[in-house]
Parts: sequence; C-alpha cells; structure tokens
Amino acid sequence: MLKNCLLLFSFFFFFFNCDKKLKIKESSFVDSLDGFNNVFFVKKNSGGYVLNSLITVPENKTLIIDNGVEIKIKNGGKIINNGVLIFGQNKKNDSIFFYNSDLFNSDSYPYNVFIKSKKNGFFIYGNGDLVFYSVFLKNTSINYTGNIKFYNSLFINSDVVLDSSRFFVENSFFEKNKILIKNSLFNINNSLFINSSDFFYINNSKNLLINNCFIFNNKGFVFDSIFSGNILNNVFFKNEKNIDFNKKNKGYFKIYNNLIVENNIAINRSDSSNLFLLNNTFDKNKFVINSSINYKSIISKNNIFSYNDSINNFISHSYCLSNTDILNGYFNIYSDPLYIDINNYNYFLDKASKARRSGNNNINLGANIKHIYYNKYLK
Repeated sequence: MLKNCLLLFSFFFFFFNCDKKLKIKESSFVDSLDGFNNVFFVKKNSGGYVLNSLITVPENKTLIIDNGVEIKIKNGGKIINNGVLIFGQNKKNDSIFFYNSDLFNSDSYPYNVFIKSKKNGFFIYGNGDLVFYSVFLKNTSINYTGNIKFYNSLFINSDVVLDSSRFFVENSFFEKNKILIKNSLFNINNSLFINSSDFFYINNSKNLLINNCFIFNNKGFVFDSIFSGNILNNVFFKNEKNIDFNKKNKGYFKIYNNLIVENNIAINRSDSSNLFLLNNTFDKNKFVINSSINYKSIISKNNIFSYNDSINNFISHSYCLSNTDILNGYFNIYSDPLYIDINNYNYFLDKASKARRSGNNNINLGANIKHIYYNKYLK
C-alpha cells in the first residue's frame, strides 16, 4: 500500500529545486492517502531538505512528512497550518535515529523524523490538526489554536503556547520547555518532563490528566481555573513546586499512587480546591502540603510520609503512616515504613513493614510501585 502511494507522489518532487529547498504550493495538494484528501507527501531523500521560508497548509489540505525525512531550518523557516500537518507515520518499522540524554545514559530514544534548527529557529502557527509521530524537535516554538498530539517524540529546548486546543502527549520526552496552555484540554501519558526552568501554566481546563510520567528537576505545574483532574502513577522528583493549585480551581482532584520524592514543595494550594490524596508515597520533601485555608477540603488516606521536613498537621489524615510526625486524624501509624532500600530509591515494602495491609480495605499504604513505570529513573 505504502509503496504504491509513494510511487503516486513521486512526480511531486519537481517542487524541490536542486539545492533541496522545501517549497510547496497550494496547487500541490492534489491526491489522497490513508483517508486524507488533498494531500502533499514529502518523501525521504539522501540529503534532506532546507526550509528557509514560509510554508502554508491551507484549510482542508494535508501535508505529510514521511519517516526518514531530515529538514534543516534556516533564516526563520516556519509553517502555518490551518489544515492537517503530520510529521512521521504511525507504522511499525526500525527507527532511523537515536537520541541519548545526558541524564539517562543507559537509554536511547528513537525517532524517525529529524527537524534541525538553531536557537529559536523553527516556528509553527495555525489552527489545524498537528500530529507528531516519532519526531525530534529542538529550538521549536509552537503558538497554536488547533489540536496537537505528540506520540513517541522528543521536544527539547522549545516552547508551546496553546489557546482553545487539545494537548495530548503519549510516550514522549520533553526537556527544557516553556508550556502555556489556556482554554484547552491537557492530557499527558507515559512521558518524561525534565529540566525546565519555567513553570508549566495550565489555565481554564477541565478533566486534566497527568498519568505515569517522570517529572524531574522542573519549576512545576501551576493550575488556574481548572475543573477537576487526575494525577496518577507518576514520579515527581527534585522539583521546585510539583503542583501549585493557584486560584479558582473547582471540582475534584485525585492525586493517586504517586512517588513524590525530594521536592521543595510537593503540593501548594492557595485556593479551596478539593484534593483527594490517596496511596501516595511522600519521601524526603521539604514541604508536603503547603496550604493554610479550608483544610477540610483535603482528604489524605492510605499515604506514607517518610523523612519529610514538614507535612501539615492541620489536615486530617486517615490510615496513613509517618515516621516524623504524629498525624492528626484516625487509624494512623507512627513508624518507620521499612522500605527495601531507601538509599537506592527502592520503595517496595519489607515484609515486616507496618504499612503492609494497614490501609482502608486492608490494602498496603503508599504507592503501588508495580504500577509506576518510571521509578527506574530514580537515582
């Protein structure tokens, strides 16, 4: 199927001149592929392409960048997408490129489309659908009012500003980013967010989801005017302020089964958000819950608090364990949790731990480590 499609599109390559500059006219979008109509298809070549001007994807048109394509951005090359723009193809094949992070020397992150740009070099604007399949982007600025999806991609030293959008991230790697999301859905899964010196601002969203992510060495998330959300199965490690419930947040926020380790402030709350803290492990944080208003709207149950400087005992806890404070509430335990190897961040519980089967409904206290994929990166 794909081979036939590539042959169909081969005649379009007269639009690329001899120095391989990427130039696309509106009249180029003439064929169909995988359910898309009015398509222009950019195929892999031996030398890659140069983008040094503006490309526009009009409404009801689709631009697809094939796996293996390399695009070098020069002189402020940019794309305005008001149609559909797809980098890479969602198909099984051997990855073409690999990225090694300085933080995780043992892991390589594969990708199939390479966008080369210098500092603040590549700009994407528009209101169409934008999809990245296994793409490496660096020094990229996305200012957008359309829907964006990242799958198995790397987004480094870049920023994304969205309004009235849907932001979906799956199995991706984000490093040194600025993120500002307004009036949009926010859904991130199975991804890494690391080394960002700016807060991630999420404003006026609903049913937010942060699931099974590794969130390391960042300023943290700031929530403003969010209606409900779920924060599940994550590792929050060495951040300045993991989550700041800043103002006007409503509904219910479930913070469940997270490893929250060595952060300055684990949870900061300046409003009256309804927080449900369930089966989390809080270890060696400076402040666990920094809040001074409406304590009754914070429910803490089945958590482990170990070696933290300050927990917040104005809050009522139930079925929790602490080894530093006598917790306010009922059915709490004052004891060492007896992790298997705390020095190497092994938070499985020893057989003698009082946290075993001491929770509500006889479950273990703290996070279920088996459901947290990225605990392997704790070091």
